[in-house]
Amino acid sequence: MAKVQGPLMSLKATGTFGKTLTYQGRAGSTAVFLPKTPYDPKSVAQVAHREYVKRGIYYWHTMGAPYQTLWNNFVI
Repeated sequence: MAKVQGPLMSLKATGTFGKTLTYQGRAGSTAVFLPKTPYDPKSVAQVAHREYVKRGIYYWHTMGAPYQTLWNNFVI
C-alpha cells in the first residue's frame, strides 16, 4: 500500500499504489515505476519438490486433529 503525504509526485509518496505503480523516494524527489515481476526460473526438480510439499500440506490439513496431535506428541 502506498504511503502518501500530499499530492502524488509533489511532496512524498512511497510504496505500491493499486498494484500498478510503485513510488520510491529519491534524493529530493519521488520516482515512479511500474512494478516489476520477479523472474523465477523453475527447474523440473524444483517444480516436483514444490508439488510434493503442497501435497504434504494438503494431507496434513485433511488428516484431522487426533492424528495431528498423535504426530506432534511423537515428534516432540
